[in-house]
Amino acid sequence: MSAVGTILKTRTALVVCILGFAATVVSESAVASGDRSPGVRREIPARAFWHNGQGGNWVDVTKAPFFAKGDGVADDTQALRFALRWVRDQWKVACSGDGTVTCDHAKTNNWTIYLPNGVYRVTDTLSQGWPALAINIQLGWGQVRYLNVHSPAEEVSLKKHDTVDPNDPEKCSLYAEANWKIRIIGESREKTVIRLDDGARGFGAGAAKPILKYFLLTTRGSNINIGNMLENVTVDAGRGNPGAVGVEWNSSNYGGIRNVTVVSRDGGETGILMPKRNACGYFCDITVDGFSTGICHRASGESVVVAEHLTVRNADVAFSVGKLPRICGSVLCLRKIALENVKTPAWVSPGALLETRDCNFQADSHAPLVVVVDHPFVAPFSLADAAVVEDFGAVGDGIVDDTAAIAKACAAGKRAVVFSRPIYRIDGSIDVPAGVEIVDALNATVVRCSAKNPDAVFRVTGESSRPVVFRNFYFVGGVLVDHVSDRVVAIEDVFVEFPQGYGCMYRPDFYIPVPVEGRRRAWYAYRNATTEGRKRVFAFNSIQFCPAGTLSPGGEALENIELQGRLLDAEWCRDSMFTMRNCRAWIFGAKCENSPTLFGLENTTLDASGCSLLHWNSKKWRDRAIIEAKGSNVSADLYLFQAYMAQPVLLRETAKDGAVRETPTPAPPKEAMPYGGFHVGVESLRGAK
Repeated sequence: MSAVGTILKTRTALVVCILGFAATVVSESAVASGDRSPGVRREIPARAFWHNGQGGNWVDVTKAPFFAKGDGVADDTQALRFALRWVRDQWKVACSGDGTVTCDHAKTNNWTIYLPNGVYRVTDTLSQGWPALAINIQLGWGQVRYLNVHSPAEEVSLKKHDTVDPNDPEKCSLYAEANWKIRIIGESREKTVIRLDDGARGFGAGAAKPILKYFLLTTRGSNINIGNMLENVTVDAGRGNPGAVGVEWNSSNYGGIRNVTVVSRDGGETGILMPKRNACGYFCDITVDGFSTGICHRASGESVVVAEHLTVRNADVAFSVGKLPRICGSVLCLRKIALENVKTPAWVSPGALLETRDCNFQADSHAPLVVVVDHPFVAPFSLADAAVVEDFGAVGDGIVDDTAAIAKACAAGKRAVVFSRPIYRIDGSIDVPAGVEIVDALNATVVRCSAKNPDAVFRVTGESSRPVVFRNFYFVGGVLVDHVSDRVVAIEDVFVEFPQGYGCMYRPDFYIPVPVEGRRRAWYAYRNATTEGRKRVFAFNSIQFCPAGTLSPGGEALENIELQGRLLDAEWCRDSMFTMRNCRAWIFGAKCENSPTLFGLENTTLDASGCSLLHWNSKKWRDRAIIEAKGSNVSADLYLFQAYMAQPVLLRETAKDGAVRETPTPAPPKEAMPYGGFHVGVESLRGAK
């Protein structure tokens, strides 16, 4: 096979053979909905800002000590770098000594960088800056090493150390970069602009130099870079910068880019680039205009990106997925994409996975079983129609129980209930009435310290034709939302602590001010509190969304719901990562790992695409199937890492009469590298109607 490449025509696409592997180039034009340009203006309560001295954790880049001007004249490069670096320096890293590592004192974490409307002129790359913070876990999570890497040259020298010497702190190789929770939020996309000078130094042809960069180390990337976000901004590459990359981004488990424009006035290299692991996030309402490649996703590892309502204009290639010559594990799920003046819609390397739904340039990845509905758009709150919980007596220190105060805020008759401090303790349960449409924690931590209350923190009790959305929570200790009424519920950007992190929650003053009492089987974001009818729930970009239960009688499960899920993460569960009874579910993108079973289904119809599965060691689960189904319909496209091959059964179906049918897990291709994987499709229509 020629190394130059051979082009073969087929009925649906062009197949290009490069370097001995087959890659797909989709050649049909697209007419899809694209970027909806929602026109969001993000208002934040004054007390939420750190500079006001009321304990807030939002950082306004125009205030002391950063003093960005945003006038389009002053060079704001150093001010914005200072803000990024300042936020990173607030993190306190701690190790419990019992196999658990995390960041100390959540009340000081979860910072968000806020850019008020303005034009922020920059002349060089924006990043957290050197030294970069690196992590090594090769001695185990109880003996984590952190080290500062002062330059790219030092990073290269550290590559020589393949192991960690417990007696020599200097001999420490790079496992990952600790670039977590970099959140950059603009006031409005149209009026918050990061603009690169025309003809800026270092952005010449072939430079591949980013304007905004979320990481520094290039050796291995990171799998602890959780929660990196970019929202409500325009990144303008100007003119005369042919080597410009608009945004270089990565994030593990959840994160995203939303309501963003990335534009070059006369041609740049790449609009959005994901070159290093991990890249997991939900992208929505984005326009990329004027770059040779619109979006390039070649991150390896557990890297799943879900993108909806995107417009790519004036590009040679709209989407580039994967890389050669190795199989890398990149998964990209696309829906409702608009392409304008694009030569090649998509290029996909072998071993990568492109999933499409409702895209006119390519057929759906598999026959749909569930009708897809757009995630409900609930516009951000205005301050005039928001109940800020501190105004109703909430203390927000993680020690005082704020249940009563937050209940008063929910009953105040406002459209939104908003938190403005970093951490809250809520031991009781709070009813959410019909008039409340938004409960926004603004990236705060919410902790339930008492194990005695079986109800969730929030109970959706009011009936309304309008949905209610819970967004921007980091949650510890039980169930966040009980769905009681028939109202539509949406879960957005919610991180429920992983089961493997529970240990630190019981250590006084280690992670939260008051330790959580008792252990649940699992903590999760959503539960249907009643069994009547079938309720509708939407979820995107969330970790531990639903019960990690079992199909055994009395086991916890999602029950009697219609689920539309986008980019969900589940891991380290004792049983199934997603357990469902009597449900209809569409899941578009999921990153899952280290649990016996991915889907446990009973009398359920499941339509799943782009679900990435990884085990570090699955030999102990050889008797468990990846999908366990009882009387259910399944259509799924999965991405299996090689470590998963210790589980020989892909699908185990149990009929009503008890008969069992098993579909074996196929062998991986020879080309799959140790940390790579391969695509598997499975379909069974033997169950629920």
